[in-house]
Amino acid sequence: MNTRTFSAAALLGITMAVATPGAAQKPGAAQQPGDESTVGTTINLEFHSNFWLNLHHLLYEAASDGRSEADAARVAEFRTSLPPEEQRTWDGAVDLYKRNVASKDLLFDFQMTAIKVALGEAGQDLADAGRALPAPIKNALETAAPIYRAHAQ
Repeated sequence: MNTRTFSAAALLGITMAVATPGAAQKPGAAQQPGDESTVGTTINLEFHSNFWLNLHHLLYEAASDGRSEADAARVAEFRTSLPPEEQRTWDGAVDLYKRNVASKDLLFDFQMTAIKVALGEAGQDLADAGRALPAPIKNALETAAPIYRAHAQ
C-alpha cells in the first residue's frame, strides 16, 4: 500500500470513527461537568480541544512561515485581522517561536513533546504547566493569549 493510499484510508477511518459530541459514550462514562474541552466521543476515543495547545500550534505555524499554503493563508488572515498594536504584540510572540521553536519537530522532538504534555495539563493559566514549559515560551503564550482569545475563538 503506497503512502497516499494509506493516508487516505487512515483519514477515512478517523472520519468514520468521529461521532458528534457525547454520542456513543460508554454506559456510565458521561462527560465530566466543567470539561468543555471534550468535543467528541466514540466508544474508544475522546477528542479534546485545549486553548493552550491550540495557541501553541498557531504560533508554531506562524513561526514556520507557513509550511503549507493553507497554513500560511490561515496565519496571514488571522494576523491581518488584528489592530496594529495587537499585530506588534503577536509578532513578538511569533518571533520568539521562530528563534526557539519553529526548527523543532512537533511530533518527534522530546522538548516539544514535554511542552505539549505540560500545556495539555495546564489549567486556565500556565502556572500549572510546571517546569517542562521554558520561561520564554510561557511568556510568549501568556502575551499572545488575550489576542488569541479575542480574535480566534
